Amino acid sequence: MALTLIRDPRTTTPDGAERIDFGAFERMGRELAHLRDEVPAKSEEFEDALDEIVDFQREDGSFSLVSDYRIESDSRVEYVYRPSYACCQILVKAVLSGSEGLVNGIDEFLDALRRGLAFCCGRSLAGHGYESERQQVEDLRNFMSAGYLRLAHARPGLCPEFDEMVHGIVAGYERRLRDCATVFGFGTDLTLGMSDVVEAFGGDGRVAVFVYGTLMEGASRAGALEGCAHLGSARLDGHALYDLGEFPGIRPSDDGGCVLGELRLVDARHLDELDRIEGSGRLFDRAPVDVVVAGATRTFTRRAFAYVYRGEVAPWRRVPEALQPWTRTVSLRRTHVWYVAYGSCLLRERFMRYLAGGVCADNGREYEPCSDPTPPVCDVPFIIGHSVYFGNRSRSWGGAGAAFLDVDHDGIAHGRAYLITREQYEWVRNKEGRSADWYGREVNLGSLAGIPAVTFTSEKPRPSNAPSAAYLDVVRRGMEEAYPALGRDVVSELLLDMCAQRRED
Repeated sequence: MALTLIRDPRTTTPDGAERIDFGAFERMGRELAHLRDEVPAKSEEFEDALDEIVDFQREDGSFSLVSDYRIESDSRVEYVYRPSYACCQILVKAVLSGSEGLVNGIDEFLDALRRGLAFCCGRSLAGHGYESERQQVEDLRNFMSAGYLRLAHARPGLCPEFDEMVHGIVAGYERRLRDCATVFGFGTDLTLGMSDVVEAFGGDGRVAVFVYGTLMEGASRAGALEGCAHLGSARLDGHALYDLGEFPGIRPSDDGGCVLGELRLVDARHLDELDRIEGSGRLFDRAPVDVVVAGATRTFTRRAFAYVYRGEVAPWRRVPEALQPWTRTVSLRRTHVWYVAYGSCLLRERFMRYLAGGVCADNGREYEPCSDPTPPVCDVPFIIGHSVYFGNRSRSWGGAGAAFLDVDHDGIAHGRAYLITREQYEWVRNKEGRSADWYGREVNLGSLAGIPAVTFTSEKPRPSNAPSAAYLDVVRRGMEEAYPALGRDVVSELLLDMCAQRRED
């Protein structure tokens, strides 16, 4: 493919009118890219093209495809500057290769390259409009591929203004990477390209990445970050962590939520791998966030990237902060369960008598402690899809009724889930009574953060019996404690509905 460069290409339409030949512009662009990227420097095709390029250069140093620069900015980029960049890149390739065509005229070619590089400084390699930054990265990488770094080392001072411009661009990229300011209009993400450029120039092309799930140290995909610096434990405010099954995801939150994780410094190669693992742009978006880092000597705020889940999440999949980071959540799955209370144990103080032992102030009964009296890891509100009724005659509450769950019918009950060990759960079951007439039937209520949520009720419906005032007061206080936003009036209405429920043998 012989290179033919034409300035101001024109064509004639069938009706005899003359117009700009845009097809010729595209052809010349393809030919220049072909020479730069594919044609060997020591080939006849390449040698012939060098003379064509040098002869085509204008007095101002450009290799413009148009004579008049008074055109729209986007056209000036495409038909004046980018052809000039491509011709200079080809000349760089030629000078470094020692092409035969340069043997008798190296000074001529070096002068053409010097003048061309000086012209290329006119726009700092920037493109046009929203493509400006992307084209700049692309053109700078093309210069690097052609061998600009080797040329700058072999022939220092060939074009000082070009060298200064390039180092300024690279320094700007390094700042942008540090600030995670590498995503531009219409979602153009130039992080990887800028990182490649900075690293090629010997700078720090790493970006900070907040990891909170399977990429954390000790987790299943930690190997993907092998060799990446660890900056410390970190907290991301304004977001919430959700259990998505085998891995978690985060979503923005306006309720004061936070996510616990780690901050890592990641180079271009590792970041590319992370984007692939996280399905960046499909399953997750890599977004800039501000995280609080607990460093070895101080706490500081750092701009970082985090992979934010793109899909919708159910509220019940949210992972409480007390269970974080995710590695702790995974560990708790092996040892803990959520015990979902819906009666007197809605009140935390009452529930703690089962674990810690001691006298319950509300019924005067003394309880022996569990062998593991540790308080629950945390507790959360838990809406149960069944209603509660009062039945049987409880000796602990003066023969009045106790709460039972009506699992044979749908309904709504406001429960409270305590995260306790499996040993503690079995202890609570024993204390509540495992007989068929009391709490012999275990009920699976799903899971939270991948940890089973369970409770218990009678195997068959029990005769209705009203609760004592003391028992009902404990339930009320527990509900107000677990659901402070409901308010006393709403809680009172909910208790009236519970008392109205009736079940018989």
